[in-house]
Amino acid sequence: LESYHDHRIAMSLSVAALGAEGESTIHGVECTHKTYPTFAQDLQKLGANIKVESWISSYLELKGVGKPL
Repeated sequence: LESYHDHRIAMSLSVAALGAEGESTIHGVECTHKTYPTFAQDLQKLGANIKVESWISSYLELKGVGKPL
């Protein structure tokens, strides 16, 4: 899934992916840091099974299995 480096899209896709079947990959989630720097960590604290992977310094992906833990 592509966020197009829009923090609103990245966060919306992240929440929508929680209800999806299988694994979801959201590209360009680094944009969430400007408005909500702890977004991924807060989702994890709430039980979301996600991880942030850094492939290169300016490219991050948010990966997760559809259902929360």
